[in-house]
Amino acid sequence: MAMVVDSRVHRAFTVSADHMIVRYDLRPFTSIECPNAIAIPETINPVKTFSTGQIGNASLAISSDGAVVAVGGWDGK
Repeated sequence: MAMVVDSRVHRAFTVSADHMIVRYDLRPFTSIECPNAIAIPETINPVKTFSTGQIGNASLAISSDGAVVAVGGWDGK
């Protein structure tokens, strides 16, 4: 499984060998005094799931402005 967090620590995305990308909202767990520190609860529930339509996802990257999430797979596409 791979995970990426945006530069503002507002959202996180995970991907694994299945065809699903999962988005998590981290804003409820960040502090105003220290916005880059996250208080990790026992569980963080997914906000939304996306299907890539293809299995074998292995890596994620997110643009610096958080607008684009790229997924890399085992097939190199």
